[in-house]
Amino acid sequence: MLQVYFQVDKKHRKLLRTVVEMDRGYPLTACNELLVKADTIVEENACQVDLEFAIREDEELVFRDMVALGEGYPMNILLLVNQSLHDVFVDVAEADKKQLLHRLEQAFLAPEQPQKYVSRDSPAEEALQALEKPVEPVKAKIEQPIVIPKEAAPKKEAFSIPIEEKIEEGKSTEKKQARKRVKFQVDVSRYWHKKSYRIAILCLFVVVISGIAIMLWPQQQEQAQAEGPTKPSIETLIEHENLKGIAKWYPKRWGDVIQAYVEDANLSGLKQILAYAPSVNLKIDIAFFEKDFPTIIQLYEKNKEDIYTKTDYAFIGFSYLTQGKLEQAEVLNLYADDADLKAYIADYRLTKTTLDETNKLLKRTDLSAAMKQELQEKKLALEAHIKNYKEGKVEVESSGKRKEAI
Repeated sequence: MLQVYFQVDKKHRKLLRTVVEMDRGYPLTACNELLVKADTIVEENACQVDLEFAIREDEELVFRDMVALGEGYPMNILLLVNQSLHDVFVDVAEADKKQLLHRLEQAFLAPEQPQKYVSRDSPAEEALQALEKPVEPVKAKIEQPIVIPKEAAPKKEAFSIPIEEKIEEGKSTEKKQARKRVKFQVDVSRYWHKKSYRIAILCLFVVVISGIAIMLWPQQQEQAQAEGPTKPSIETLIEHENLKGIAKWYPKRWGDVIQAYVEDANLSGLKQILAYAPSVNLKIDIAFFEKDFPTIIQLYEKNKEDIYTKTDYAFIGFSYLTQGKLEQAEVLNLYADDADLKAYIADYRLTKTTLDETNKLLKRTDLSAAMKQELQEKKLALEAHIKNYKEGKVEVESSGKRKEAI
């Protein structure tokens, strides 16, 4: 039975103690909800927390990694594992990566059973923890400091001025300086009261300031020209669909631009991005809005090892559903965790089950003419609903309520 254990540094344990308990095994299916709650708490407190998670089956360590909370990462354990396998474990064979992901997917899809919480304080775990403890480094021997003998200390000069003479000399110096300051203040005040001198001093001050400003102005202009125009925000560039500006100022932020265009269903904008940042993800988004579901499946089948967003996984899952591949849609929704796709899957399953039961009833020979006609009409409606899935015409609310009658 797969279980997940969480660890965090002592400084942040108090912050997360209402959500996760350290050294306690949680069911794999409950992890996403716990991660979302922990991420929300960290974001509200405006701090950064590294949360370690370890997936275990009995005493076997299956996977271990760390996620930074409060930084906008998707709080979906399958996505986190998939991302780490793609970015960190580059030397691991692809077959082993697929096997691990398949193992986790099946754990999510398997019917829930009562979980036995295992404490990591068991003797076996203590032995594992002892093995995991780092070896203490050998302490270097610290030598005693060298003491300088008193004879080596520098001797005081024989000719030193007595302290009393120093004080008297300092007082006389201060008196002389005070006389000079008073004399200077008297001379200045004598001339300041004359109007002509005041005007001359003010004019001199204005001339000096103006000269400094004139000298610095060309330098400021050259510096401004060298720096160029002010960098606009990416939100402003997206709002005005300034793709050239985005390519110039934010060449690594195309993912944010694509996500904004997807949320606005801006198909023309997505097509224009192809000229700047072509990618499989972008092609999938464009194909979805064009309702070209077979192309989406082809692109995904050829590039399964790529990293996709939750929105991309939802688009791919719906595409499989339109082709009647219910199991693939369910697996992909484990990554998408999309309420709308979940509602579509439930509606498709119900429609398919009802259609199968209707076909069985129509094979009976004891049906009345009225009942047979009613079943035939129901069958046609159900088949039309399945056909609408293939054409992408079905709309189901996340609550499961259909916007069309069957």
